[in-house]
Amino acid sequence: MSGHFGSVQSISWANGSGRYLLSCSLDQTTRVHAPCKRGRGIVWHEIGRPQVHGYDMQFVASINDGQFVSAADEKVIRVFVAPKTFLDGYEKMCGETLPEEIKGQSVGASVPALGLSNKAIFGSESWESERAAAAASKPPVEDDLLQNSLWPETQKLYGHGYEVFCLAVSPDGLLLASACKASKAEQAVVRIWDVATWKQLQCLSAHALTVTQMSFSRRRVANRLLTVSRDRSWSLWKRNDEKHFELEYRAEKKAAGHSRIIWTCSWSPDDVYFATGSRDKKVIVWALDRAPASAPLEASDAVTALDFSPRILPENRYTVAIGLESGQLCVYEWSKESGFQIKNKFDDSLNHSGCIKQLEWRPTGDEEADFLASCSSDHAVKIFRWS
Repeated sequence: MSGHFGSVQSISWANGSGRYLLSCSLDQTTRVHAPCKRGRGIVWHEIGRPQVHGYDMQFVASINDGQFVSAADEKVIRVFVAPKTFLDGYEKMCGETLPEEIKGQSVGASVPALGLSNKAIFGSESWESERAAAAASKPPVEDDLLQNSLWPETQKLYGHGYEVFCLAVSPDGLLLASACKASKAEQAVVRIWDVATWKQLQCLSAHALTVTQMSFSRRRVANRLLTVSRDRSWSLWKRNDEKHFELEYRAEKKAAGHSRIIWTCSWSPDDVYFATGSRDKKVIVWALDRAPASAPLEASDAVTALDFSPRILPENRYTVAIGLESGQLCVYEWSKESGFQIKNKFDDSLNHSGCIKQLEWRPTGDEEADFLASCSSDHAVKIFRWS
């Protein structure tokens, strides 16, 4: 899929369900892509543009089917809730009924002439009927996306001293982790937020430079948080009560196994292993005892994105997608006994033409296949069916 006209920095499947895919870009927009019914088949379309901002977008993370957070080149994290018109349109276009508990009260949103915040509209009957007509059973056209698909902004989160760089949401949607650009240790903190109240719970400090990615462990109530950084180290945080974490281990530069910036990280679906990928072209899978679980993978270019598939294969084998700075996308099988085994090195017609910024497997596939989403500096978002 394409549609953005700037580098696509981040993607996020709807947390837990994978009903739709969010993407954000340096073109200052956040977009929603979903599988729409067409005849007897399914075609992916852009069905909403919930945020049209005044700053370049850097990261987006889904909280649940009706809520997400985003970060741009500013110190603020913004929270958005789906309006009725989007939810009604999704049900008509995708033929799927959404849970009652996510259905909001507003019918839409608008941006004041000199503002950056989407204001909720509760609307008159005429406004609602006009928007209801726009929420047809077919994907919206460009004019409708620009004018009628904004989501209201419900909260702003302050605390970071510099531009927010990355976000992560726990699998149960109850915790948010955020980190900003940093040139010294006191700036390179991870802030933990309570999604129910949007109050800051903790400020975690372990790194000396920008935290480049964070990943909560996969179980429904995540018991660990993994962070990687420009300082070539990674840190493992363990939950010590319902909502608080303590530092379990920090791998210094030599122990971390990488000689350059660590760009990316991911947990295995059973939380037994985690992987890190770096500009030094290596991917290392680690066990919870902090030792490498196999020989590292030596890639052909800097590793900028990776993700474990949610499906565990027979004999404790795992599927890992890896994206490179060159735009090359590869899928490997990995096991502790055999290490990395290449399953598919995508050809040029499927690869990106720019740096792969993020990879994310859909949290729920079907019985026969999984779905992998990728985004790149080449302005494209792609979704692959993997079987």
